[in-house]
Amino acid sequence: VRVQGEGAAREVAQAIALLNEFHRRACAEGRAHEGLDAIIVGRGGGSTEDLWAFNEEEVARAIRASLVPVITGVGHETDFTIADFAADVRAATPTAAAELVAAREDEVAARVEGLTRDMAVAFRLRLGDARVRVQDAAMSYGFDDVRSRLRSATARAGDASSVLERISTQRLVRERRRLDALTCRLSPASVSRRASRTRLRLAALRTGTETTVRARLEEARSRLAVAAAALDALSPLAVLQRGYALAEGEGGRLLRAAPSVAVGERVRVRLAEGALRCRVEEVEGV
Repeated sequence: VRVQGEGAAREVAQAIALLNEFHRRACAEGRAHEGLDAIIVGRGGGSTEDLWAFNEEEVARAIRASLVPVITGVGHETDFTIADFAADVRAATPTAAAELVAAREDEVAARVEGLTRDMAVAFRLRLGDARVRVQDAAMSYGFDDVRSRLRSATARAGDASSVLERISTQRLVRERRRLDALTCRLSPASVSRRASRTRLRLAALRTGTETTVRARLEEARSRLAVAAAALDALSPLAVLQRGYALAEGEGGRLLRAAPSVAVGERVRVRLAEGALRCRVEEVEGV
């Protein structure tokens, strides 16, 4: 656009409005990556009359109405215009305005890279902490009664299935009795039609009930099998079956290092089958 002379202010204001319209349209159409990051309004140095277009009201209003941040770089460092006070940021010169935008981009890129590195380090630390907690939990006494709880859960699931089947059967019997009682009070033809419809509805209900019961039982068995497999995988008993043993000190604390045990102290050595009560006669260094 023209940056001095008659009509220059109008062209500058129109250009700012045009760029904002382009930005709005790109965002509305899902092309935000094509939108604008900033608008630089600037020109080189000159006399006060040469720079007067940037003192016009319509230019100041266009800058204030802009959705996109506006950076002004008009004239030399000592030149000030109304556009500079209306803008989001004033640069001393057009070159300084361009350098300001580029510097901000480098700063943001460096910050994003630093945050990415910090996030990776934090993730590794949290993963290591979670792995330690899982290992400690796997060594607790809570796994001793896992299998008994699974057997109890299986028994409860079987009892629930039996109760559900019994309730369904009782309901069907009651419906048949009601149907027989109605048959005795109504005409044979009407009763026959209603009985046929009722039988069909009862058959459909029974089929649907049986299908639902089977599906729920299968789902419960599948969840139970997955839970049992997961618990077996984490159970320290599986490790003991391979010939390893667990040594526990006073109070049931898990022994990981020989120097943590004193001579004469009683320890419990847990095997795959049973446990041994022992007394320490000698401590060997690592």
